[in-house]
Amino acid sequence: MIKIGTALFEACEQLERERGISKEVLIASLCDAMVAAYKKHMRNKEATNIEAILDEQSGEIGVFSTKLVVENVEDPETQISLKDAKEIDEDVELDDEVKIEVTPDQFGRITAQSAKPVISQRIREAERNLVL
Repeated sequence: MIKIGTALFEACEQLERERGISKEVLIASLCDAMVAAYKKHMRNKEATNIEAILDEQSGEIGVFSTKLVVENVEDPETQISLKDAKEIDEDVELDDEVKIEVTPDQFGRITAQSAKPVISQRIREAERNLVL
């Protein structure tokens, strides 16, 4: 996970006060931007089981792949064996879903540049919705 600190939450609260856009919309935009940046970085635009999760308590954000726990893996992109899943979470059972962190180590400045347009677009959409 990537440590983003409290400055992001302070910026979200400031935008909420100034423009009336809720903090939840801004955080959802950030998560969507992280997923888009991940797909661009990994050159996998069709990945459907990817999501970004922001932990407000620790101030960390990460990209996770959701995989279905199965006995025999047929599609490694969407499935994980029970044995491998038990290494992640001992309480997991067959047909459960497991979130595996896939945040790249080099997820830095270039990724932020590709995420910026997504966040800007979402802020503009939220402002337009407020006007309507």
